[in-house]
Amino acid sequence: MHIRHLLPLTLLAIAGTAAAADDGSWDYWVRAQASAGMLGLSGDAKFSDKGLGGSQFSISDVGLDDSEVTPALELSVGTPIFDFHGFIGWQSWSTDGAAEISEEIDFGGTTFTAGTAVKSEASLSDLYAEVNWAPIALDVAGFSIGLAAHQIAVTTSLESNGEKVELDESGIVPTLALRAYVAPIDAIEVEIMAHGLAVPAGDISGSLAILQGQVSYYPLENIGVIGGWRHTMIDLEFEDGGSKVEANLALSGPFLGLAAQF
Repeated sequence: MHIRHLLPLTLLAIAGTAAAADDGSWDYWVRAQASAGMLGLSGDAKFSDKGLGGSQFSISDVGLDDSEVTPALELSVGTPIFDFHGFIGWQSWSTDGAAEISEEIDFGGTTFTAGTAVKSEASLSDLYAEVNWAPIALDVAGFSIGLAAHQIAVTTSLESNGEKVELDESGIVPTLALRAYVAPIDAIEVEIMAHGLAVPAGDISGSLAILQGQVSYYPLENIGVIGGWRHTMIDLEFEDGGSKVEANLALSGPFLGLAAQF
């Protein structure tokens, strides 16, 4: 076949790919989502410092199991012709509480005896980036596969009788990334996101899994509302010099927000 015949066919193929992408639910150049969730923490943790102490305790035993308003942001950019997408997201949760502990807790080398009244604080934040490619992006359904990296930061403190002990650990955890959507009608889309992997990464070992399902409704062409459920499962061990933190936590709850895409 002559070159002059190849050129029109190539342009036709590119145009066809673009047209197929324009019909898809992910056919945006930029998408921004802002939401607020009512998320609650559960699980247990252990903190030893300089090889001293460290007993496992339940989050609920120290009054840190309340559900709190949790802000989250996500910005995405796409290339609708070839269906590559990049995401940057952030979520931050924090709470404080008070409790009379029922069992002795050794926290970072400090012992809090049973029956002691403690004040507690905790925060958990997640800053992540994702790159993916959608091999299928049809008008009614599609899915993508990719890679992500999460910077997880955990802080916790216990205080009693004027003595306060704090832990502050953070690290980057790489994960696999999967997203899928179903769009039964033009204005409504159901989207699922899953990130997860169990690998050692520097001073961090264990596993991280994040699952999110959301429904989007676009009464206007570019502006919509979103709502869904977000569930984060952390089973990680942080080692930093002489300190060691073991966290087996779940952060879960519903969220509502706004979305804009262009």
